[in-house]
Amino acid sequence: MNMAKRLGVVGLIVIGAGALIPTAAKFLGAELPDVVRGIIGVVDLAAVPLVVYAAFQAAGNKKQ
Repeated sequence: MNMAKRLGVVGLIVIGAGALIPTAAKFLGAELPDVVRGIIGVVDLAAVPLVVYAAFQAAGNKKQ
């Protein structure tokens, strides 16, 4: 597995965890502090470029 694919997989895992944590907390009845929700949001936004980079690398490799 090349580096672009690994970055894409890591990015998708981070985004998935960022969606799963607040959902699980709400399901369990726990209230997450605003700071935690903000950190999760920032980490999700930071992971998006990894997924985009991996997608463009995969598309570029298929053209060759």
